[in-house]
Amino acid sequence: MASQPGRVAPKSDTGNTKKSPPCEDSGRLIIFVLRMYKQLISEQRSQIFALLQRKCPRKDIARIVGISQSTLSRELKRNSTRSGKYIWFKAHAKAVERRKRSARNAALAPELVWRIKQLIIEEQWSPRQISGVLKKEGVSVSHQSIYNLIHADVSEELAHHTRHKLITKYLGAVVYFADPYASWQKGAIENTNKLIRQYIPKQANFDDFTDKKMASVQKKINSILRQKLKFETPKAEFFKRIA
Repeated sequence: MASQPGRVAPKSDTGNTKKSPPCEDSGRLIIFVLRMYKQLISEQRSQIFALLQRKCPRKDIARIVGISQSTLSRELKRNSTRSGKYIWFKAHAKAVERRKRSARNAALAPELVWRIKQLIIEEQWSPRQISGVLKKEGVSVSHQSIYNLIHADVSEELAHHTRHKLITKYLGAVVYFADPYASWQKGAIENTNKLIRQYIPKQANFDDFTDKKMASVQKKINSILRQKLKFETPKAEFFKRIA
């Protein structure tokens, strides 16, 4: 059949169509939308998972999802399972939980700071007590954040009302604070910390240990012979002095 004048007959694409690699097709429609996000969203993690299942190269995955290769590597390292598998919904859950922890440790609101100060000054509550009570009220703030607040108080009014000050008042014991990053100013504490680390690893969370376990560690440390005490134990020396 002859073509009409002024028109070009369409070319048959049989056998001539160049298909895009499957790794490219999957990401074209949403790549520009996803580039707007600084943090990965669930759709991106789902796409990473699908592309990994297709055995796509990492550089192609990063380009399709709209992130850098370093971001992809960090995502796979931080949010994969313990066995090294990347499962998108588990990865997203881990990332969300990490973000919540970061938010809990963020700067405290002025109203919350005022409330914490009042509980320290008027009630002499410890940071753990304050953290526990606030949690029951639906306010999540770590005890470490409260300790940081005490240490940042240049007036030392908060420190004056914390329990170590009460110990000073009732027992006549003097409490000293070392300068930041000046471990040589508290040698005895550093030596004791080394003993503690024999039973509790440095990166461990003390909240994960039961009171029974902590009492066991305390008993062991207090029963260690010390050269400074002429090879007596701290426990024996303590009871000698209060007898």
